[in-house]
Amino acid sequence: MKEKIQSFLGEIPTASVTALKTSYILGKNMKITGFVLTGENGEVSIVDKNAVRWLTRKEMWKLMHENKI
Repeated sequence: MKEKIQSFLGEIPTASVTALKTSYILGKNMKITGFVLTGENGEVSIVDKNAVRWLTRKEMWKLMHENKI
């Protein structure tokens, strides 16, 4: 599975690590239902089934790097 995912990701700098992490998660009875798309200015669109959520670069950073006190 890792090789298929890495092939799909193509030449992005983090393709190997992303493919490894995705393969691990898929092994835990998870499935792919959407995509994360990133624009030139860092804005992000999360697409899951028929829902779409737009995030600014700052919102995405906060989502992925939550402060833990």
